[in-house]
Amino acid sequence: MKRKAFLVSILFLFLLILLNIMKTETLALSPLTIYPTFYTQPDSAAPYYVDYTRRIGTYSTAWGWGSGPHLLEVRDTLWLRPDSLHFARFLYWRGGNSVSDTTQVNNPQWSVNPPDNTYPWYKAYFTYLDATRHIIGTNSAGRVFSIDDSTFTSTRVKYFVKGTTHNILTHSVQANADSSYLYYFDRWVVGTTDSTDTFITIRADSSFNCQAMFDSVALYTHTISTTLRNFRVIVDGDTVNTPITYRWVSGSSHTLEAQDSIISEDGRIIFRFVCWTTSEGDTFWNTSITVAPTATVDYQVVYYSDYLGALPSVVVYEFSPDIQTPRLIEFELLQRAYEVTIRTFGADRPYWVDYQGPFYGENSFLWDRGTNHRLEAQSFVPCEDSTICFIRFLYWIKGGRDTATTPVWITYASETTYIDAYFEVVPTYHYTIRSDPSGRRIYVDGVAYSTTVDR
Repeated sequence: MKRKAFLVSILFLFLLILLNIMKTETLALSPLTIYPTFYTQPDSAAPYYVDYTRRIGTYSTAWGWGSGPHLLEVRDTLWLRPDSLHFARFLYWRGGNSVSDTTQVNNPQWSVNPPDNTYPWYKAYFTYLDATRHIIGTNSAGRVFSIDDSTFTSTRVKYFVKGTTHNILTHSVQANADSSYLYYFDRWVVGTTDSTDTFITIRADSSFNCQAMFDSVALYTHTISTTLRNFRVIVDGDTVNTPITYRWVSGSSHTLEAQDSIISEDGRIIFRFVCWTTSEGDTFWNTSITVAPTATVDYQVVYYSDYLGALPSVVVYEFSPDIQTPRLIEFELLQRAYEVTIRTFGADRPYWVDYQGPFYGENSFLWDRGTNHRLEAQSFVPCEDSTICFIRFLYWIKGGRDTATTPVWITYASETTYIDAYFEVVPTYHYTIRSDPSGRRIYVDGVAYSTTVDR
């Protein structure tokens, strides 16, 4: 019995030893779980990344770190500290275990495999550099400038490592988005000094501001064209094809010149200069005019056409050095002059035309196309053969459409038509005013009388 119990005890002990050996083998084959700790030295606020996750300060993987590799990164290798007085510049990574340092890596990215030690550590080392602060911009919003080849259109606050140099550039002439203003560079104001160069190099030995100063002038759009066809004109001495558009600076001076007459290539039609007209309604009668832009105004040369010989059809051929074959051009034939007939109604009163006259009744005038003319009538006069009436001007009416109620009217020659002047006869009445008893003072319209008044 005792022998049997001894054998059972030996067997049980053997089983325990066997189980322990199996457990040890199983643990040896299992992956090692480690718990690394990360630091930044000497700046605990500098950011770094562990497997693409941003970390700040001391950090430990409380849930453990499996088999690698794992990526450690410092993305901001020159990092502005929160006090804005210093930069923290990355130097290197170092890694180790509880016994000693093992590795130093100068690259900001480090791919690591877990060491055999369960509690390794990794440190990112930085050094401090003094920082300077600079506000850089222009006195006019939207102007383009660059800082170290980076382009901006608004004021920037920049921090530089003390003692470094930086390039700043702007352009001498700029326009705003809709080209309504032009901006001319004047100077850079750099701290307490000025520079008239568009390109400057600054040294960040201390904090100071930089501002580009611009002067602005308005730009105005002007389109120049001709009637009938797109004839050439001379602009500031250069012969150009029309229509053509310019953007001119406010206050500048420009000369426009039209050809006095142009004969078609077949010699049968002559186009004669009439005037320059503008989109504001102004008219200039000389072929050469000088303009000083103060607003957006379009200019057009008015021509009329005369026949120099019979034409089978209303066409003309255009020849020019840049056209190899004649090109057929259609155009509108316009009358050279219009017959305008002026009449009076209501009373035969005088009127004046372009300061000439007086004229009475119905008269016809030949007016060149596009010209302005002045009409004048008397507003209120006594009847010539009677003292018992007056004649009063009422209005002008042109072509049954256009009217004017003033005695003086400037009208435009645009068609063959009638212009009528209307008058009306205003009767007068005679009054005798006496005082009773006689000799008493009488007042009429504020005037005192001491006898009988006839009105």
